[in-house]
Amino acid sequence: MVVTKVNTKLEALNAPNDIARIMSIEPGAAVFNSHRMVEDQNGRYVEVCNNYARADCVYFFFSGAADEFGG
Repeated sequence: MVVTKVNTKLEALNAPNDIARIMSIEPGAAVFNSHRMVEDQNGRYVEVCNNYARADCVYFFFSGAADEFGG
């Protein structure tokens, strides 16, 4: 398998009630939602994930090939 496309969206949100309950925080507290989709060379999704993190516990790191950044 060869990964050919990775899309990641990071969004700041107010915690919905169900997520707040799971995270033991107040509903409406600040959280980050990270949604990631990875495709292989045939356009099939090989990874799809949707994660929530407390806003006070986030470290985000992004890495990519130079040509992805205009290099």
